[in-house]
Amino acid sequence: MTYVAAVFALMAVVIHGYLFVLAALRFDAPVARGVFRITSEEQAQAARPWAYQYGFFHLFLAVVVAAGAVILLWGSRGVGVTVIVVGAALMVATAVLHGAVDRSLRLAAAAQGLAPLLAIYSAVAAR
Repeated sequence: MTYVAAVFALMAVVIHGYLFVLAALRFDAPVARGVFRITSEEQAQAARPWAYQYGFFHLFLAVVVAAGAVILLWGSRGVGVTVIVVGAALMVATAVLHGAVDRSLRLAAAAQGLAPLLAIYSAVAAR
């Protein structure tokens, strides 16, 4: 289960890393504006500072979970599991909040929260 936990954790890292890229680095790209439902230049100007902060929030979550996966694979099972569970729990909480605030975003919230939820489950099972 250790490798399964690391795989799910790294899947969560990729998803949150992608959100970082979209929000903080590629916010003006059409794909990013579509993901964030930005339809006008005025909206983009107003949302840009929020998106930058939002992107880095996802980067920090990804770094924590990636560190937990590396620690777990390195052989320190207790510490690795703890770091994965803490980081992934924050990812899941963010996804739940995302889906609760806007019901039309439930599919996106599920995509954002499924991998970290499975990482938590498999990390705890790996103990």
